[in-house]
Amino acid sequence: MIFRHTLEGREIAIIGRSLGTYDSDPAIAPDLIGALSDDDRSIRLAAARSLIQHGGPDNPSAARVLIAMATTPEPVADRCDVLRAIRSMSPATRDQAAMAYADLIRGADPKVLPDLLTAIAGAATWAKFVVPVIEPLLDHTDPNIRARAGLAIFAFECPGIAESLPFASSSTMIKEAIWPGSNYSAPESLVSPKARTILGRVIGDPMVSKDLRRNAVELIQMVGPSAITRVTPALVRQLADPNPAVRQAALELLLDRAPAALPTADASK
Repeated sequence: MIFRHTLEGREIAIIGRSLGTYDSDPAIAPDLIGALSDDDRSIRLAAARSLIQHGGPDNPSAARVLIAMATTPEPVADRCDVLRAIRSMSPATRDQAAMAYADLIRGADPKVLPDLLTAIAGAATWAKFVVPVIEPLLDHTDPNIRARAGLAIFAFECPGIAESLPFASSSTMIKEAIWPGSNYSAPESLVSPKARTILGRVIGDPMVSKDLRRNAVELIQMVGPSAITRVTPALVRQLADPNPAVRQAALELLLDRAPAALPTADASK
């Protein structure tokens, strides 16, 4: 057998990765089916990938498990990886997964929404059913959920850009979805006016965390050097905000991302 319930730790990870590398062999099917019920998510994911490889993109067992894993109602570290696996399945399965994911977002605890919004950004080329459910979150009472919803919609508006970036399996939005130091850039023609507006809204919202706003600035800079000039005025206005934290965040964003826009300033005044 290639699958054993007794393996733990590193051995499980090794076996889990190797499940997807076997040549097509009917003899391994029972083991793969059994692995779909394992308690370890990495084993289930590896088995599902192998079943897709051997059984084709319509494999019902793989579809059932992957959709269940993608719609786990609590934060999980591998949701991005699961959604990438679903991307290799048939259009009907992808649509089913997107509709189930949309239902999950509708009823999700706000504590889980950041995880759901982060992961779905990496599925932007096929999960269009989710967009109408995300859009109302742009007006959520939690400013950081508003920002994460905006960054997710940016990915749907610009799937060519989103799919070209190396998304990670993390619970932090775009900052951890893009490898630090990435020098990726895209022509502004690939970015819709709606996407630019959404990024500007995230950057200009003083209640959003500085890290998420910085993520949006980094994305808009990837679009092209001129794009940052569209959001600079909002940051400059925030330098006069009565809240010192808002002034400090605006100053840091300007100095970090657009130093030419504001050569000198004092956020303490």
